[in-house]
Amino acid sequence: QLTFTENMSLDTSKKDKIFADKYDSAAEPVIIEIPAAGEDGKHLTGVFIGSSKNTTFIIQGGKMKNLTIQGCTGCGIVFEDCITVCEVISSKKCQIQAKTTCGTFTIDKSEGVTFYLPDASINGGNIVKVVSSLSTGTNCCYTDVAGAEDQVEKAIPDQIESVFAAGAVPVHGVVIPDAE
Repeated sequence: QLTFTENMSLDTSKKDKIFADKYDSAAEPVIIEIPAAGEDGKHLTGVFIGSSKNTTFIIQGGKMKNLTIQGCTGCGIVFEDCITVCEVISSKKCQIQAKTTCGTFTIDKSEGVTFYLPDASINGGNIVKVVSSLSTGTNCCYTDVAGAEDQVEKAIPDQIESVFAAGAVPVHGVVIPDAE
């Protein structure tokens, strides 16, 4: 089993950051351990996963401040808790699963990404926000009813329609193609 300390280099020039970079078809999942909260109770560790292909990353051990996934293809990322945001940039065919909590996901210039939203963040009156920009083929999977066994899969719209008229404020709306 791979562990962070044995197989990855840590850029210590930036405090409280873990960098996993340039993994290519790792035979086993890459395990990233998040340190416990500081003495003040704050979770300050951010995780960056970049330029990796066909690799599974498992982030465990505690809450992280944020997660950034950039330039990855065919990767699977599973994590427990993310306090602020999980962002995906310039990536293709990745699957990202939050097991416990994550309230915000952003996706930019990516394609074929699937988010698995955590039950604790979406049920009981809670919400999860997904902000997308210049991305296609983005899907979100989640349990639609608390306690349900099966998840539903919903697409993030790829198109926005804007209508302009002289003397009027532009009107913008999501275009959802007819499936039939």
